[in-house]
Amino acid sequence: MTIMTFQQRVFCILLCMSALARGAHGQWTINEYNARLANGVNLGNALEAPPGAQWGQQLEPWMFQEIARAGFDSVRVPIRWSAYADESNQISADFMAKIDAVVQQAESAQLAVILNIHHFDELYADPAGQRARMLAIWRQIAEHYRDASDAVYFELLNEPHDKLAGDDWNQLLADVLSVVRESNPQRPVIVGGDNWNSAASLATLKLPTDDRNLIVTFHYYQPFKFTHQGANWVNNSSEWLGTKWTRDAASQKAVQRDFDGVVAAANRLNRPVLLGEFGAYSTADMQSRVEWTRCITEEAHARHFSTAYWEFCAGFGLYDRQQRKWRQPLIEAIAPKSIFDANGDRLVDRADLNLLRQQIGRGDKVADLNGDGEVTARDERFWIYFAGLRVGDLSRDGKWQADDIDELAAKIREQTKDLRYDLNQDGVVDLKDHK
Repeated sequence: MTIMTFQQRVFCILLCMSALARGAHGQWTINEYNARLANGVNLGNALEAPPGAQWGQQLEPWMFQEIARAGFDSVRVPIRWSAYADESNQISADFMAKIDAVVQQAESAQLAVILNIHHFDELYADPAGQRARMLAIWRQIAEHYRDASDAVYFELLNEPHDKLAGDDWNQLLADVLSVVRESNPQRPVIVGGDNWNSAASLATLKLPTDDRNLIVTFHYYQPFKFTHQGANWVNNSSEWLGTKWTRDAASQKAVQRDFDGVVAAANRLNRPVLLGEFGAYSTADMQSRVEWTRCITEEAHARHFSTAYWEFCAGFGLYDRQQRKWRQPLIEAIAPKSIFDANGDRLVDRADLNLLRQQIGRGDKVADLNGDGEVTARDERFWIYFAGLRVGDLSRDGKWQADDIDELAAKIREQTKDLRYDLNQDGVVDLKDHK
């Protein structure tokens, strides 16, 4: 008889829970699905590169584990599907297998994963002429992932612009959504406005009123001359080099005004919000980047936006791939903290669950995990389910519950040497196992 290691048992339990979740679409509200995205990061400059492009980097399994250990909850994966579909609109099987590997690696790291269509330049220039290709590509993606777990999210299109605007975009997104819903009636889908997914574009975004499983998204790079100074793909950006940003009253007010406009649009649409891209290019000075990144993150989370920083390890990157380490000032500015850490002590344990239970029905919104504006038993259910996914059956009682999370936190506090609790297998039991 083969005896599984502790890590293998935990992994098997997580696989079983993941399998159960495949039939669980619809058990969570769209606010809860958005809350699950929480703190995310874009895996940019990879799968959105055209075939043979030198700037397209390889996504590797260790990246997903590194992102999860840092405390992130989700990854957004930009994908140039149109470059890997033939003249009959058939997506390459090899390319689809590559995306499957990305999904598997994200799920193995307990990360939610957003799959989008990125850089469909032909569609932006000729919406009518490329409509059939867009629908065909999405039909294949949707059917391929129809049985995927509810950790997989779809995003219909990145940054519509050029001729794809106004009513043309609103009609196309409705048509694409209809195709997706044929095979994925309840999967969370992310949609943004035209004009490069600008914050202002949400004011004219139209969504089907009968589809509640939608998250609205916007991108934020303001002030543009600061965030894109020296970016070689932006005309005249070298003239902006040296532009600084400080968090003075006027600068913060500008961010708040823009984000409050997003809240107003989201309230009109009655949908939660993902800030799907934000970041400042590496040619800006680090102190300004840190101040700006912290401001954007704090203002977004104060409004219950989920976030996805642009991006992991390229020109805007949080991570130095050559040195294999995080750029600490930036990662501290984002400060990815588990949404389940209700009391803010950096550990998710029974104390957080008890605080949540104490606040049920009260006015204090500290424990409003699912972002629906009140603390109810749904927040408790949300906490137990998704916090449990991160840990597994540590108490070995045949089920996962608050006791498991509590046990791991206790072992970290006592600095145990028992490597059964070393979930990330780095030789020490610490906060990284908790994340």
